[in-house]
Amino acid sequence: MKENVQIEKALTPMLFPFDPDHFWQRVRLIIREEI
Repeated sequence: MKENVQIEKALTPMLFPFDPDHFWQRVRLIIREEI
C-alpha cells in the first residue's frame, strides 16, 4: 500500500499541470485506500 502511494506521489507533479480533474480524482482514490 505504501509503495503505491509513493508511486502516486511521484506521478502527481506530472499529472497536475495537464489535467487537474484527473489529479484530484487520483487524490481521492489514494485517500480512500488509506482510510
